[in-house]
Amino acid sequence: MYVLDTQDGSRTEMKSDDYRTVAGNFDKACIAVSPDDRYVALCCMDGMIRVADTSSYETEAKIPLQSYLRSFVSFADDGTHLVMQGDDYRIRIWDMNAGSFVCTMDGSGSVDHIVCDDESGLLAICQGYGLFLFETGGYGCVAYADNGMFYLKDNDSILLSNDRRTICRTYYKDYKTLKEEAHRQFPGASLSDEKKVKYNI
Repeated sequence: MYVLDTQDGSRTEMKSDDYRTVAGNFDKACIAVSPDDRYVALCCMDGMIRVADTSSYETEAKIPLQSYLRSFVSFADDGTHLVMQGDDYRIRIWDMNAGSFVCTMDGSGSVDHIVCDDESGLLAICQGYGLFLFETGGYGCVAYADNGMFYLKDNDSILLSNDRRTICRTYYKDYKTLKEEAHRQFPGASLSDEKKVKYNI
């Protein structure tokens, strides 16, 4: 990886020679730039993701990630969280400020894209036929939509299709909204102590 100045055509090499991208597949998402242009992240051929400062070209983070066969890397809208996936299909979210993972979990397929919904405090990780929702307060996974294809942040809805011909829509609701809805649909109903323990309420 190197930096090309579009004004004068000059070329600047990275300070570390390790910024060499993985080979094998041209349709992989192996590079990402943060929304504020402060960082650039690259899946490198030695099994690391390196994050460089775009002003100083200094390495800000080195994150282990084997990504020869598949790779995905993208910054969340806040510019400080990096979503990544490598050959093992695990979804990882890296906090640039803390210098550590805030979430790692098994994925069911290759990540296609992410959608950041700052207004609702949600991050959607879309795989094309399944969709994970994370809350951006601590990046815990709050929902999974089987057959989920796209997340629409204007109305917190998810488009689903199980045959790629018929598209349906469902809406994400947090547990507080679901409890309010249950009180409206079933006035006066209550859970037994046993069920409260069972459902962790």
